[in-house]
Amino acid sequence: MAGRGGRIYLDIMRNGYGQTVVAAYAVRGRPGAPVATPLTWAEVEDSRLTPERFTLRTGTARLAEIRAGPDPLANFGRQRYGLGAARRKLAAVTAG
Repeated sequence: MAGRGGRIYLDIMRNGYGQTVVAAYAVRGRPGAPVATPLTWAEVEDSRLTPERFTLRTGTARLAEIRAGPDPLANFGRQRYGLGAARRKLAAVTAG
């Protein structure tokens, strides 16, 4: 995140035909066997968060954390976020 100036990269190309996503709790084919895991907003905002934070080795502990606390995916199907503010910001940046 430091190199991005606090911004989050959204890969819009993942919306193309034949593109795939990584399922929650899937082990990634990368050194250290990182695991794709749902995150709470507090975890996303944590400056110590790195792609290597959750691994095959720590996966069991991560599942125990999720079972003990709020499930980050509990309201996934019910949450809605509008893109109006993002569109206005993009228009402001690209205008001119």
